[in-house]
Amino acid sequence: MKGEKAALRTLLKQQRQALLAQAAGRSDAAITAGLLAWPLFARADVLLTYVSTPGEVDTLALIRAALAQGKTVAVPRCLPERRMVFCRISALEELVPGAYGIPEPPPECPTVKADANSLCLVPGLAFDSRGNRIGYGGGYYDRFLAGFPGISVGLVRQDFLQTALPAEATDRRVDYLAAETGIIQIP
Repeated sequence: MKGEKAALRTLLKQQRQALLAQAAGRSDAAITAGLLAWPLFARADVLLTYVSTPGEVDTLALIRAALAQGKTVAVPRCLPERRMVFCRISALEELVPGAYGIPEPPPECPTVKADANSLCLVPGLAFDSRGNRIGYGGGYYDRFLAGFPGISVGLVRQDFLQTALPAEATDRRVDYLAAETGIIQIP
């Protein structure tokens, strides 16, 4: 299974790089608009979200919108043993280069305790119709989601929505997918 997932990761990264920036921008704008219009997004007081890097579904506009709406916004900070905590931010400018070069909050930022009404946006190279994902292989989100009491949402461009992906017992599925075509609830 590990070899199959590694080969799939390589292929998906190549496909994502081939996606034209203009097409990705239109796709990301549609995903953002869908999330901002979604009643569960509106009701969530706490937004846990990744900070997008090139090639990922862009989260910067969502972060700015959530902050403007007065939501508590928290982004991950990587810890030893492939764990992460979500720390509150009040502006994107607070972020510093962290693990893997990904912007993250500085160590002094307060951690956020999630509840059942919290919304967690989850990155991935691809997702399937059952809510499985192919991530980057570190297991950070799988470990986090195992104890997360709120609602998890995978952000995925339609081109990377697969029929089925390989999954292991430690992989955690998301509750919803946000794609250009709208929000999809996982049965």
